[in-house]
Amino acid sequence: MTTEILRSMLYNGSDIIRNLDWVIFDEVHYINDSERGVVWDEVLILLPSHVNIVMLSATVPNTSEFATWVGRTKGRKMYVISTLKRPVPLEHYLYTGLTGKSKDERFLIVNAEGAFVPKGYKAAMEAKKSKEKDVKPGGAAAAAGRGRDAPTKEVGRAPGGGGGHKGAANYFEK
Repeated sequence: MTTEILRSMLYNGSDIIRNLDWVIFDEVHYINDSERGVVWDEVLILLPSHVNIVMLSATVPNTSEFATWVGRTKGRKMYVISTLKRPVPLEHYLYTGLTGKSKDERFLIVNAEGAFVPKGYKAAMEAKKSKEKDVKPGGAAAAAGRGRDAPTKEVGRAPGGGGGHKGAANYFEK
């Protein structure tokens, strides 16, 4: 269930909460989210003291400080278990765009061991240069009515002259 549903159950005194032994928070770094973070805060604070908590995240930067705060809030000792090993190796790719010979290609530039791959970077730069040669000024984007040199379209008021959507050009009228 989502933290929003759990919060609602806590506010409404759901019977399920009385029989709850464990809550596992996956992606607990959402507590730092500007929109949803307050919900995570409230749930951690409102959970009854008999409920055990497991919190999972790959991106909480200050795990010890966070665990100390949760421990003080809940009046319990918290344990932090962490690892620097990634279960799924991270690779970095460059994608050079939607047109030209490289439109469906991606170029490996950092491998799973974290090493820079000069061959992949060089191939990406060559594909980008090739793409730039294929696109001439006033090329495909202008022909399709898009791009810097494309004619602008006037956005008028809704039919009837009043109310309704006024179009993007009129949002900032005085």
